[in-house]
Amino acid sequence: MTNTLDKFYEFANRSHIFRRVVLYCGLGLNIYAFHWAIGYANLAIEHPEIATAAIIGAILTPAGLLLGAMFKFYNEARSKE
Repeated sequence: MTNTLDKFYEFANRSHIFRRVVLYCGLGLNIYAFHWAIGYANLAIEHPEIATAAIIGAILTPAGLLLGAMFKFYNEARSKE
């Protein structure tokens, strides 16, 4: 069993599957966050007493920083090859 896992890990490492999976998960997370922010902004139009900009900024700032870091690490890993 261990030999099979070692072979899979070597294949995944050679074909850079892990790097791509992390990048695509991060992209999916950001797409979800932007979709949520758009929906929240639409709801906030009906209720103007909510501090919409602060809440959307609190959600999208870490998501954007995470995506930026993921692109940086992805490109650094590609340039090492």
